[in-house]
Amino acid sequence: MPFAVEEQVFKHDVVVLGGGLAGMRAALEAARGGANVAVISKVYPTRSHSVAAQGGINAALSENDSWTDHAFDTIKGSDYLADQDAAAALCRDAPGDILELEHMGVVFNRTEDGHLAQRPFGGAGFPRTCFVADITGHAILHVIWEQLTKACITSYTEWQPQVRSY
Repeated sequence: MPFAVEEQVFKHDVVVLGGGLAGMRAALEAARGGANVAVISKVYPTRSHSVAAQGGINAALSENDSWTDHAFDTIKGSDYLADQDAAAALCRDAPGDILELEHMGVVFNRTEDGHLAQRPFGGAGFPRTCFVADITGHAILHVIWEQLTKACITSYTEWQPQVRSY
């Protein structure tokens, strides 16, 4: 027997699909630009697959390293299939992004003299991986989630596509 269900209408300037690190970071940046933002996620955002990123996050922070070397390693590691302009932008911005994450509250490992610790990882030609023990993704994910909460970004969690039959 057919029945009517009252439909709800939600209004936002920006809707981000996916509550992992990339989605939450995009939502945060859109909100900083003044948009009314919502994140839609199939899982609660702090349970996204981003928690599995254990090893770390790369940035050329040392004076003996450069963003161009980082970009070359990134492009070479992709077997030259990566969008080279996007890889260059990612690597050029990475040092500032790491410092921004640290200022948000990510507690990266440090050397004895207080600098951000970096270790070799993957196919990098230089030790440029910043890390939080072996829970880097987990640590960053929770800090970004805190920032979304602080910015009052709407989150629709555990949403699944609805199939209607009549």
